[in-house]
Formats: sequence, C-alpha cells, structure tokens
Amino acid sequence: MLSAAWDSTEPDSVVAGELDAVAEFEACYKAEFTRLVGFVIKIGHDEQEALDAAQVAFTEAWRQWKTIREPRAWLRKVVRRCLQYLPEVPSAEVADTTRPFVANEIEIAEETRSVLDALRLLPFRQRIVMAYKYDGFTPTEIARELDLTPESVRKTLQRARETLKQFLRGHGRDRDE
Repeated sequence: MLSAAWDSTEPDSVVAGELDAVAEFEACYKAEFTRLVGFVIKIGHDEQEALDAAQVAFTEAWRQWKTIREPRAWLRKVVRRCLQYLPEVPSAEVADTTRPFVANEIEIAEETRSVLDALRLLPFRQRIVMAYKYDGFTPTEIARELDLTPESVRKTLQRARETLKQFLRGHGRDRDE
C-alpha cells in the first residue's frame, strides 16, 4: 500500500491520497487501540488476549483500510471473530486477574475495578451489549453489530443494569445512573 506513496513515477494526487490514508489509520489506531483492548476485557477476556485480539484487528484493518467505512464497529467485529475460537469462559469463572489496559500502566480506580467485577457476573450476551454501550454505541448500532433487534438490545441493557445495580449495592456503591 505504501509503495505507491513513495514511487516517484506516481502522480502527486496518488501520493497525497496514500499519505492521507496512512494519517487516517494512525489517528484511528491512536484513538481506538486502548478502547478496543478495554472492550475485549469488558466482555470477559484477560489483558493479554485483549492486546492480541486488538493487534490482530488493527493488522487486518491496515490491509483493508480503504474499504472500511465504520472503523470503530469494524474493529469490534473483528476482535469478536478473533475471540470466538477461544473457549468461552462462563461468567462466574472469568479470570479475576482481568484488568483494563491503561496507557503507561496507571493504576485503575477502585470504582472501575468494581464495575469490571460486576460485568464478570453478567451472562455473555449482557456483557457484550454493555461493552458496546460503554464504548458509546447506541442500541440501534449495537443491534446492527450483533444481529439483534433494537428492542432486544434495550431489554438486554435493562437486565444488565439491574444486575449491575444489585451488585454495586451489595458492595457499598449504591449510585443512581
């Protein structure tokens, strides 16, 4: 892909177009890599699996960059496909060593730890819907990504929130949403 950008026989418009694509990819990588790792952790995988899946997704994204229309959604779909080959861990058995990837290894806030602990209690479908919600996706967008109806997503979110509230109440974190 970059070879055309550096071939002096190519018109300047091709070089500029290639350099724009590189810049767009780099901006996406900087904006989304840590979020993508967090997404994978929220659905119940450990940090190493999350880092590996995110790297696979971005490697594939680089290969197909010119054809990707919605990078945030596309990347999450790729990590989900990548992780489908790992054995699914029942929600009660999700590793307690799971911790969010944080740039420069800054300590995670206790409140965030409590939320991740609570997410581990959810059934897989609720975990994945909540992970999308935490990443800013609307119920309609989540429904499209998971091949569900928006109503089903809303109901799943409602059930997940009820479970999370109960857990947080039980751990002294009774808060309104």
